[in-house]
Amino acid sequence: MQPGDSVTLQCSVHTETCAGEHSVYWFRQASGESLPGIIYTHGNRSDQCERSSGAGSPTQSCVYKLPKRNLSRSDAGTYYCAVATCGEILFGNGTVLDIAENDYKMQVGVLVLLSVIRTGVLLCMLLICVLFYCKPMSC
Repeated sequence: MQPGDSVTLQCSVHTETCAGEHSVYWFRQASGESLPGIIYTHGNRSDQCERSSGAGSPTQSCVYKLPKRNLSRSDAGTYYCAVATCGEILFGNGTVLDIAENDYKMQVGVLVLLSVIRTGVLLCMLLICVLFYCKPMSC
C-alpha cells in the first residue's frame, strides 16, 4: 500500500449460533512494539452474520470490516481482531499492513546525479572544441 491509499480489513468468525450479541475489537501491533494496542471496537454487533444450517449444530459466519482511509506510515503493522461471543473470545490470525515509503528523495537524488553527469559531458565537449580550434591558431 502507498501513503494516501484506502483499505478495508476483514475479520471472519465461524461459530455456533447463540442468542447473545457480538462485541468486536481491533488491535494493531506496530513494528518494534511488544504488545498490540486497541484501536477500534464494535459494541453489540450481530447484524453482519449469516446463519448456515447443515448437518450437526447450526453455525453462523460473521464478517466484520475495519475501513482505513488516507493511510500513512503510522498505520503500518499487524492488525488483529477479537470477537467476544457466546461466552468466549475468538482471536483472528492477524493481517499485516505494509505502507511503502514514498521514494521522492531517491528520485531527486537521481535527477541531481543525472544533471551533474550532463554538465560534466558538456564541459568535456567544450574543452575538446576549444583545444581543437585553438591549436591551429597557435601555429
